[in-house]
Amino acid sequence: MSIKMKLLIILSINFLIPIFTFGYYSFNYLSSAEVRTIFTILGIMLVYACIQNYFVIKSIARPLRLTKGAMEKIAEGDLNTRLDITQKNELGDMARSLNKMTANIKEMIQKIDSASTELAVSAESLTAVSEETAAASEGVSQAVQGIAAGSAHSAQEADEASRLIGSLSDQLAQVHSQAENISSFSSEANKASETGLEKMRHLNDSFEASSISLSSVRDVVMDLDSKIRDIEQVILSINAISEQTNLLALNASIEAARAGEQGKGFAVVAEEVRKLAEQSALATDRVKGTIISIQSQSKKAVEEMNKTKDSQTVQSKSVAETLTSFETIASVFEKVSDSIITISKEVQQINSSKNIVVESISGITNMTKQSAAACQEAGASTEEQVKAFSSVTHTAEQLNESSRELKKLMNYFSI
Repeated sequence: MSIKMKLLIILSINFLIPIFTFGYYSFNYLSSAEVRTIFTILGIMLVYACIQNYFVIKSIARPLRLTKGAMEKIAEGDLNTRLDITQKNELGDMARSLNKMTANIKEMIQKIDSASTELAVSAESLTAVSEETAAASEGVSQAVQGIAAGSAHSAQEADEASRLIGSLSDQLAQVHSQAENISSFSSEANKASETGLEKMRHLNDSFEASSISLSSVRDVVMDLDSKIRDIEQVILSINAISEQTNLLALNASIEAARAGEQGKGFAVVAEEVRKLAEQSALATDRVKGTIISIQSQSKKAVEEMNKTKDSQTVQSKSVAETLTSFETIASVFEKVSDSIITISKEVQQINSSKNIVVESISGITNMTKQSAAACQEAGASTEEQVKAFSSVTHTAEQLNESSRELKKLMNYFSI
């Protein structure tokens, strides 16, 4: 039964109830002529009421029918539907409210559609950048791990060399004992020669050996400084990647904020990425500080070596001049002193070289261990960064998939 018929029945019942009540009263208290007159008037009123009810019902039923049809179209996704009802009553107000609601929904759907498009573009861009950054971080991590492994191996070899040189102490003690036994058979002249010519020659040889060792150590330190600079470049690259990641995370947070409620989850992920980027930057800064300290110490070591070399040059010249004076005295005791000079010279040279080499190897070992530790820390930070970028890539892919699903839902509406 249509709404028009229902309204007609309700109005008729409401009109007939007082008629039947009045008729019942008329039959009991009025004459037949009066009753006929009254019923004639009531009949005319009834016909007039029915005609008026028809037009009233028509004015109500038509807007309701149009409103129902419009709501069915809106339910099917057609947001271009509008009601042309201009009545100045509740039905007109309802139609205008429905038009306003449809317009608001249409505007909201358009904004969501635009936001989903921008979100999809941003998600694809973020995915590409995250994949490239993750690949670069993986390469840096492998390079740092290789450097750390090489540094650890160098430290082990340096420890082994230090141990072997330390084992020469007993042999040097035996050689020195033999030299003392030979010296006991020498005369006072041999002792005088030993305090003069022999010491000066040994001193000269020691200066030369020390100069060679010093040059070798200087070359090692310079090579280490070069490697540290290479590490510094890697750290700078990591720092640049961290800064770029921080910027990308900030952009992602802005895009997530634009997305409203749907972007809250991505905003949390972007914030975590930004924090990880800041942690990576702090770690690289600490490593960079350590490298700068090592470079400063190595530069100081080179400067001290240069000063020592200059001092040795002056002393070597003085020794050479003094040695010339002692050679005349030493010629008499040459045969006796040859063996002592040879043995003592070897002992002093080996002993001096041993001490210098041990100290140099100890310093190099410490620096190598520090470099290896720094590389391991950098490698761990880089691995964490790679994991973070992988998480960002996965999240961006999920966000891209969500934007595509949202786009499909938007296609349901006709705007």
